[in-house]
Amino acid sequence: MYDNGNRNWQNEGPVRNVRGMTARRIIVIAVALFACSALKFGVNTFLTSIGMEPVLPKSQRYHRNRTAKQTEIIKTENTAIPAAPDPEAVNRLKEKCYDENCGVTCVEDVCTVERMYPGTDIKKKTFYTAAGKPERMDYCLKKDRYGICAGGGTAYYSPDGRIKTLMKCIAYDTRGVCLRAGNMINYIYDEKGNISLKKVCSDMACRRTEYLAYAYDEHGNATVKAVPCNNLKNGKCESFGKGDIMEYDAGGRKTSVRKCEAFNPDLSCAEYSVSAGQNWKYDENGKKIYFDSCTEVNAKTGICTAREYDISYTYGSGSEPESAVYCVKYDGNGNCTGKENYTYSYEYDDKGNISNKTEYLIQRSTGTAGDVKKLNYVQLYDTAYDRRGHKTHVRKDMCGMPGGNKKCIYEETFFDENDRNLRSTLCSEVSDIGACRKGMLKLTLYDDNGILTDTGR
Repeated sequence: MYDNGNRNWQNEGPVRNVRGMTARRIIVIAVALFACSALKFGVNTFLTSIGMEPVLPKSQRYHRNRTAKQTEIIKTENTAIPAAPDPEAVNRLKEKCYDENCGVTCVEDVCTVERMYPGTDIKKKTFYTAAGKPERMDYCLKKDRYGICAGGGTAYYSPDGRIKTLMKCIAYDTRGVCLRAGNMINYIYDEKGNISLKKVCSDMACRRTEYLAYAYDEHGNATVKAVPCNNLKNGKCESFGKGDIMEYDAGGRKTSVRKCEAFNPDLSCAEYSVSAGQNWKYDENGKKIYFDSCTEVNAKTGICTAREYDISYTYGSGSEPESAVYCVKYDGNGNCTGKENYTYSYEYDDKGNISNKTEYLIQRSTGTAGDVKKLNYVQLYDTAYDRRGHKTHVRKDMCGMPGGNKKCIYEETFFDENDRNLRSTLCSEVSDIGACRKGMLKLTLYDDNGILTDTGR
């Protein structure tokens, strides 16, 4: 024992902190009561009883609408998911990624397939379950000048792997969080798994709703797409708006398109538009040998009675046409009186793919005696391919267009992994340095199942 001023210290064993000991006892007792209550009533029941959110298993996935004020549950799955992805499912996903622009990543029970498309701002990322079924797809169609996504969305899938809900987004922040929501689309399917209706909501609250109807032939080809459905009752449309109707041959190739003014209840056309139509013909090998654009159509039968122009193609031993004859003028009986003759030449890469195509307009006749003009109008095509031989990019330069414009206007198209149009630009005015001053842009995105997801509108 020693004396140090006003305090006396004695060495009589350890000094006990009574307040600290009491606090620790209280914590131990509280933990024990918590554990007992959880065991007796269940963890989720106990958490709910004290005002906390329940703990969800990994297999129960909640995707929340980040743009709505309220927390809206978009999709819930209660299917048990194995702890690790199925190796066969992972291999199938890896088959989707055959180049450096696509990657597969698996973490625990979720795999993601992320794909970028060079030359465009388009990017999509699809999340798959361990069984290889898609759960969600995030995508971006275009970016602003700062590199931030300025148009995209998220698609949510049902347990069978089909799109159930699509939520579009107009503006994002730098973290990729949606700041301004676009419309929301719910998909309805028929018994064959084809989309029969789309419910399009103007916003997340569905304050304004539009239904779009679809129809298919016996082979699953879409004969009617996105026709307005009026007065939906018990899942059926009482009437329809105007739209296009299509026909196909036995090989699934499109043979005609007509505009329909009035549809029957089964979505066959009751009255055709008299002013527009297109037709295609193919040979026994599936090569396109004829195309025409109609200016007059019989309202009852849909038969083309007058044409704006038609094209007949001639082939040699290859799969591409060697020449073509355009008919651009007709007499009163529909006989061709004005023709344009084209020839084609091709260049090939080391894998046998067409790398360049040149189209020459060599002759034009108006039907007037002695009026035959030889021209030197050239269109140049430049094509790129991926390692599988699928087209990724085509640029068509149209030089020496009638009217004296010496600069080449151009049409440029990028394709997705299944040869579908992804991004198309038709530039009608080009600057001296080759930049597009005026043009039309079209964007199209398909999901991994081939469903048309967004068109950028």
